[in-house]
Amino acid sequence: KMLENQSIYKDRLTQLAEQVHLFLEKNIEKNITNTMLEEQFHLHSNYIARAMKATFGKTALEVLLEIRIRYARQYLIRTSYDLQTIAKVTGFSSEIYFSNCFKKSVGMAPRDYRKKYS
Repeated sequence: KMLENQSIYKDRLTQLAEQVHLFLEKNIEKNITNTMLEEQFHLHSNYIARAMKATFGKTALEVLLEIRIRYARQYLIRTSYDLQTIAKVTGFSSEIYFSNCFKKSVGMAPRDYRKKYS
């Protein structure tokens, strides 16, 4: 019986994590915080964090950063948008913050990435 409850619990966590992931994907340009997620899902941020960690091995905000970087890579390769525009549409508060996050995550500056892959 205990095991059965655990799997139901896991499914609920997984379901929540997937809903959060979808929400993040659809709202990358917004300023998303743990408080915003609490309000959106009517759950405590610790519970959301537990669901995300169990499913993706990362917190919601870490997952969000990953999604933003993934989109940014596409914009760099497939558009001629300047870095300021890309930072804006992918939800980074500034071009400098975007460049720093991108460099830390990808291992090269956005401009170098664009030159290498376009």
